[in-house]
Amino acid sequence: MKHSYETMQQRTNASSVATAKLAVIVTSALGGAANAVKLDNFLPFEIDKGEYGMKQSTKDALKWALKHEKLPPAIVGMIGAELA
Repeated sequence: MKHSYETMQQRTNASSVATAKLAVIVTSALGGAANAVKLDNFLPFEIDKGEYGMKQSTKDALKWALKHEKLPPAIVGMIGAELA
């Protein structure tokens, strides 16, 4: 029963990602650079990042790519908040 509830939460979050991304974009545009919002804030259920989170080596590589301007601006807009 617990597994089916967790699966339902994951599916609900997955179907809400597009709306949550739009909310992050709007909030960031209205709040400016000082406003640090994350995608997780706009999802209906909390995300268990233990198993599904981004590995530290991936975060380090993406931070390096951001620092050295190796990514297109559209990608930076999508992943920037996830690395904070």
